[in-house]
Amino acid sequence: MSGHWSLRVGGSLALLIALGCSDEVTISNASPRGSVGGLVVNAATHAPLAGASVTVLTGGGAMKSITTAEDGAFTVGGVPTGSVIVLVIGPQGFWGATLRGDLLGEAGQFPTDNQTLMLGPIGLVPVGEPFKLRVLDANAAAVPNYSVTAQTHVEWVDLSSGGPVAIGERVFSEKTDETGMVMFSGLPDFAALGPAINSTIVVTFPPYDANADNLFEYGGGTREFDLSALGAPSPSVVLEPAYDTTLTIQA
Repeated sequence: MSGHWSLRVGGSLALLIALGCSDEVTISNASPRGSVGGLVVNAATHAPLAGASVTVLTGGGAMKSITTAEDGAFTVGGVPTGSVIVLVIGPQGFWGATLRGDLLGEAGQFPTDNQTLMLGPIGLVPVGEPFKLRVLDANAAAVPNYSVTAQTHVEWVDLSSGGPVAIGERVFSEKTDETGMVMFSGLPDFAALGPAINSTIVVTFPPYDANADNLFEYGGGTREFDLSALGAPSPSVVLEPAYDTTLTIQA
């Protein structure tokens, strides 16, 4: 068995180690670079998604964005090693995803080039039908121009372990119209995602001052809606009084 090593000094220090006839590793003290790749799929069907835009962010700034191929695959080369953020913008009808990872660039205590970080399969969430609800006050009158937020329990689906795992969350904010109706567009298609993904959303109702007298008739609260099992297509929510203002004569 033979082995040799050579040392070259120039713009950078390079060390080449050869074991036998073919086992080689290149080590350099220049800033090492590698590649980030992965697979983007439909979170509901697990079919590859073409046309998704992928951008890798590093400490040095944004790398060139690329688009996933017909098989849903992507590879971004020339990425400096270290912590990376991968932004995926889905094709029309799908949400995007934000992932974080580490592109390692060391062999022991020596920096190495051509390392690879593989991600996914990354399941992008398909968009479903809008969700509407009506907001009423304690007298069953419409509450107009009232801000309401809805939060999901998923942003994208991690399929790297075989089964679907919901990752992240998203928050939507809308205002009621003159009839007290509020509509949230762009929520997930939970029927397509299936029972493995939590299909409830948390809707937050802020404190409500009906007559602008700085006394809140409603103190604020939250309510959960399971979009896979709605009893009514457009449920109504009544803002119950925050407290009773009963006066008692003491003297």
